[in-house]
Amino acid sequence: MGGKCCRGHRVAQLRPAKETGSSDAIPRCISELDSPDAIFHYCDATQTGFLDDYELGFGMKAFGIRLSRDELREKVKQFGHSGCSLAQFKRLLQDMLASIPANGRHPRAVPHALRGISFDQLQHIEDAYVLSGWLGQQCEAFNCEHAAEISEGKEYARHENMYALDKLIVRPVTSLSDHGSLPKDLKVRACQPEPTHDCSYAELVNPTGLPVHFFVSHFWGHLFRDTMRALNLWVQHAVTTSGQTLHGVAPGSVVFWVCVFALNQHNVAEEVGSSPEEGPFNAALVLAREGAIMILDERVEPFRRIWCLYEVQRLTTLGRPLELICSEGPVRSLADQATTNEGRIAAVQYLTDIGTGLSELSAASAASSSKGDKLAIWKRIAEPWARNWSEEQFEQKATAEWFTTFDAKVSALLVAPLLQESLQRGDLQNARRYLGLGASFSSADIDRLQQIGADPRTLTVPMRHADEVSQGPLLAAAARFKHEDAVAALLALGAPVDAVDEGQWAYAALHWAAAYDFTHIVSTLLDAQASIDLPARDTHDIGNAWTPLSLAAFLGDSALCAAKMLLDRGADLQATDTKGWTALHQAVDGCHLQMASMLLERGARVDAKGDNGQTPLWATTHNDSLSMAQLLLDYRADPSTQDDNLATPLLGAANLGSHGVATLLLKSSVDVQAANKNGTTALHYASGKGHKEVVELLLNSRADSNVMNTSDETPLHLAEANGHDDVASLLWEASDHVAAVSL
Repeated sequence: MGGKCCRGHRVAQLRPAKETGSSDAIPRCISELDSPDAIFHYCDATQTGFLDDYELGFGMKAFGIRLSRDELREKVKQFGHSGCSLAQFKRLLQDMLASIPANGRHPRAVPHALRGISFDQLQHIEDAYVLSGWLGQQCEAFNCEHAAEISEGKEYARHENMYALDKLIVRPVTSLSDHGSLPKDLKVRACQPEPTHDCSYAELVNPTGLPVHFFVSHFWGHLFRDTMRALNLWVQHAVTTSGQTLHGVAPGSVVFWVCVFALNQHNVAEEVGSSPEEGPFNAALVLAREGAIMILDERVEPFRRIWCLYEVQRLTTLGRPLELICSEGPVRSLADQATTNEGRIAAVQYLTDIGTGLSELSAASAASSSKGDKLAIWKRIAEPWARNWSEEQFEQKATAEWFTTFDAKVSALLVAPLLQESLQRGDLQNARRYLGLGASFSSADIDRLQQIGADPRTLTVPMRHADEVSQGPLLAAAARFKHEDAVAALLALGAPVDAVDEGQWAYAALHWAAAYDFTHIVSTLLDAQASIDLPARDTHDIGNAWTPLSLAAFLGDSALCAAKMLLDRGADLQATDTKGWTALHQAVDGCHLQMASMLLERGARVDAKGDNGQTPLWATTHNDSLSMAQLLLDYRADPSTQDDNLATPLLGAANLGSHGVATLLLKSSVDVQAANKNGTTALHYASGKGHKEVVELLLNSRADSNVMNTSDETPLHLAEANGHDDVASLLWEASDHVAAVSL
């Protein structure tokens, strides 16, 4: 039998379709998984032409070779900074195969990007286990047996969803030791072969793999029959509207990547990896031919799951398409497809509920079944200024403000089809909501807004920033979400360039563009005579009065290009906010080294004082930023400068326990005995706060342990009063030593 495989190769023999469990399975050449070139391609999740240690590990596993993570790191280190190239992969593979006999190798693993499952195969599962009533019976029996534990919160009730499917079907049927626990007739009905080793479900039914059409993002708690209904409606739609890769493909042969089937559930930790971006999800997202779909339930639960949100963010970064679907069909066409007035009303209400879910979307409150997964994702999606915080600090302190950029990007992508649907219906209220959430819009959409009675020049939309929602001009929304054509179109219509939102911060379009480093929009707005030093004062007069440059400096190195452009166009480098802080203060306080260095190079005053008399050097004590303090000292910052309370930066470092900055200041020959208006020295502060390392540093620098402040308190008094016994012991020893020397 002749023909072409899935990648267009001419082959003499094709795998029999019946072995894949699908009558219309995608043809695959048996030799492809024996090809190092093909394996390299499917394992290169980032499509850089190089494999990192994690990707290399799966490349080796595809040939039955397992190396430890340390061994893989060492191999990649030998290959150079970029990683393992195709040529290096081939040489390494050849050497490993030569050194390990066939009977000493592990079972071969299919690359994650090929662990697809066809719609026919999904239907076989539904038919055998769900429609037969077997899964429901198992769930009901478990719930009855464990009713007490469930009511006490010690067990979760089981329902016919992915959780039950994983526990009762996927894990047993893919286990070499447990596959006999399932009824044989159901396994035959589901076209499930006997496993030869513990593996993923996709590998069990498609041992040579299937290339993926659609990556599926979904909530495991969604009933499986509703998931199947959504997929059924989607495949009918997809084969008639999608790209060339689905041309002539039967609905049953559309291939999906579904995590419960694609991951080896017997070894999830190793499969997923130590970081989200290196895992199998990323490989599947990159190589899914038609992009991704997100299945929504009636509560739009995926918007509340951290993995689903992260997947959307990765799609945005990768520039891959995403469609929202539900058990009634593709979301973007729900209202149009309704055949009755009642159906249309229900569809519009569902769309409104989706919009409500999006308006509440926040990574800060998103759930995950794994605390480790949530913290790992949080660390990667947080604002740049928050990413250096520890996992403990993330867990205790993370708020919506930490994920503002992420939330905005995700909601903007998800809400796009809802805007188009609302404009088609002439629904201005919901259109405003979706525009405020970041839906992209064009000059044609601006025309449609005018047709339904809105004036785009003065139209305001509800914009969310962290936990606050305020009404902002449409121009500001366009700038915030990088809709460059819309910005130009609104300016051409005469939209006020300096209009600000009505919330706490009162940003204009230029503030938003500078904050997110959208230099093209910054340039467009300045060409339209935007006020370059416009202070962002709010309606209650309690804002920070940041200029666009100050805001860029606050947000740091991620806004460096915009800051440079603002300075090139004449922004005031020395402008201050309501605290008297300059842009340099902001950059230093946020530990933004590149931004601070650029501002200093451009002439920022290194010893500019805020309203409390503190210079940027003071701000380095807030985070014990040694490199930043050294930068400022290199630009001749005064290490002995005093604030309005006569305190020096050394006192600030001692108060906050900033050992590194304190060490650097002492090396700069500052007065270790310097005191503020109350006679409080650095040793007083460090002792009272229990900063033992700083106390030792100060004592070694000959700080006087017997000095009194204006309240007649010594450092020892403060240490004892605050329960710092270890510090008190140090001070007692220092006092005894001084007394002995005096004698």
